[in-house]
Amino acid sequence: KRLVTAKNQECQLNYHNHKIYNHIVQYPFKVKSCYIHTDLIILVHSSLDHFNHRQTIRKFLQTNKNWSIVFILGQPSINNKTLENKINYESNLNGDILRMEFVDSYRNLTLKHLSGLWWLIKHCHHDNILNDETIWILKMDDDIFIDEILLKKFLKHLSQLNESENQIYCYRMDNTSPLRDQKSKWYVSNTEYSYNLYPSYCSGWAYLTTIDTIKKLLCPLNHMDLFWIDDVFVTGILRQHTNINLVAINHLFNLNIQILYRWLEYHGQTKWFYLFSQTNNDWYAMQKAYRQRKFLL
Repeated sequence: KRLVTAKNQECQLNYHNHKIYNHIVQYPFKVKSCYIHTDLIILVHSSLDHFNHRQTIRKFLQTNKNWSIVFILGQPSINNKTLENKINYESNLNGDILRMEFVDSYRNLTLKHLSGLWWLIKHCHHDNILNDETIWILKMDDDIFIDEILLKKFLKHLSQLNESENQIYCYRMDNTSPLRDQKSKWYVSNTEYSYNLYPSYCSGWAYLTTIDTIKKLLCPLNHMDLFWIDDVFVTGILRQHTNINLVAINHLFNLNIQILYRWLEYHGQTKWFYLFSQTNNDWYAMQKAYRQRKFLL
């Protein structure tokens, strides 16, 4: 149990009795990423069959000795022994896959998001790991390209400003409305969410914060019903019950895949300004971007 503060109230995080904890399964292998000294823990939401995406992230981001990576996966909707055996082998080999017991689907994204954060504060907050220095957390999707050099510079800049407390740095979404089109996979009924606007929230592509901020973020969870769109719920609905601020760094996100393709086509001769870039799930472009960034160091 740990005491954390949301706004002006204290709450108690009871790891073992919380409803989210029941969805966390660390089988058949232990995740080792939180058992070493680290400055940055990267939580990656990954699809079950994205083996190449995960390996690319390991290859190019795990070379930083003070960065730890954890991939968060659910369960297949139907029994697939071949897929399960491949994931188990990958997990045993790398020790960085966290399995959840729910089906990996859009409707369970909030469970996936919260379970990863809950596991983080339970397993990665003890004296022999953390010290007085800020421990940064990067939550990202597995198809996002990250410029590691810009990320290091950005984290150093934030640390020098000493403005990490109660902040989430992200692509901030303001004044967005629920989709009421029943044909959309993102359809939200009035029963699920009755308001016309969502609170400001972070796009789920990637966001940066600290482990202490995440503890505060989870504080109101005991008293709230879950909403299935994870970025809206976690960094919007849940966050608005705390004193956590969203810091917009929208200018550091590239949402235009053609800009990435053009940078790759010209072999990095054009200037790259972005900390994060969408790849539209184009694994070939993603791994080529990571390789090109390494080459340009």
